Amino acid sequence: MKYKWKINDLEEYIKLLKLKLYNLLGIKDINKIDTNTLINILNNINDEETSYNVKILLADLNQAHILLGEICPYDFLEYYLYGDLDTSDNYNRKSLDIIKEHVSILDKYPFAKDDLLKARRILKYNTGLPLDTLFSMKQCNLSNDDILELTHDFYKQFDSYFFKKFMGVFKYRKDIVSFKNYDGGGTLGTCYELLCASTSYIQILRDHNIGDVTTTIHEFMHATSFSINPNHLYDPNKDFLSEFDTTFINLLATDYISQNLKTEQIYANSFNALVDHYNSINSAYILDLIKDEDITSNKDLSSFIKSHEANLEIILHYIKMDLPFYLFIYSLPFIFAVELYNIYKTDKDKAIYLLKKIINANCNSKEEYYQMMLDFGLIPGRHLNTYAVDINKKVKSKIKLNIDGVKMT
Repeated sequence: MKYKWKINDLEEYIKLLKLKLYNLLGIKDINKIDTNTLINILNNINDEETSYNVKILLADLNQAHILLGEICPYDFLEYYLYGDLDTSDNYNRKSLDIIKEHVSILDKYPFAKDDLLKARRILKYNTGLPLDTLFSMKQCNLSNDDILELTHDFYKQFDSYFFKKFMGVFKYRKDIVSFKNYDGGGTLGTCYELLCASTSYIQILRDHNIGDVTTTIHEFMHATSFSINPNHLYDPNKDFLSEFDTTFINLLATDYISQNLKTEQIYANSFNALVDHYNSINSAYILDLIKDEDITSNKDLSSFIKSHEANLEIILHYIKMDLPFYLFIYSLPFIFAVELYNIYKTDKDKAIYLLKKIINANCNSKEEYYQMMLDFGLIPGRHLNTYAVDINKKVKSKIKLNIDGVKMT
């Protein structure tokens, strides 16, 4: 497997991808086609194999441009991986118009709807979580090398098989990992998996808090899983749980960091994630309720949402983030990850066995993949309450954590 983050390599790679797109679609230069024309071409591909191959090429093309530090002229194509593209400008119109276009989000994967709603009920009514609160993270003085060392040591103690696979990626860290400063309100990480080149690159935008470490561990898990099964991320029957393995690793990394850095501040990050997952699920739930209501004005819309103890601005925020993407790529995998985390605490060998099976799985449909997770004993919501209550206890002592609760507006 080749690992080199070099400008010339990426420029040549982009040329190769464009040639492959030409062979599949007859498009000589994708840069010269306007957005709507390209979307129509993509949405009218009838052959399933061609559609899948085009999605892989476009994903790699977009990521290669990002790695070159360029603003990709077709960065919207990322969402083509997860369904038809919407050409409308959703964010310059009335709230009611926007809401009505998104009321069927929970119907996107109907087999997961009941489990998501069960998770919502647990988080809202059973855990005692102050769901209108976020915690600000205290800054820490870890260097890039400190973060890489912690990442290495985490995987070393995690499991011998995964450590060996991790080292196959980590040994090229000088070529494939980029750290940059970021003051945008939280650490951001990305693992760019170029399937056609069998190569991963990792970029960490640091906010200089303990989240820099968990994010780096998270992104290295993407690269590790990619080295085990390159189709794990890109399989269209598995894409809606593509963050499952990395979310599971995050749960373990949180405990590891707490124990080895002698800080519980890391749990504030876990608390914020719980609130985030609740808000995404709750937004989809409110939209589902609106589907059956005769609401004709923004005033009636606001009243309806307030009557269900929700916030219109938060719902619009998640829609703008692409709520279906967030809900089924992050929140649903989180609910499953909590269950594997619970197994790991009592039977590590079984949890590792299941993780290997899930990463290497090839399924014929999304429903089959979902049922496989259930057959493995990963029942969404079974241990979510226990996990959430535990996190809530760990963040209640604000003096010990030295953080401030921030009310969401």
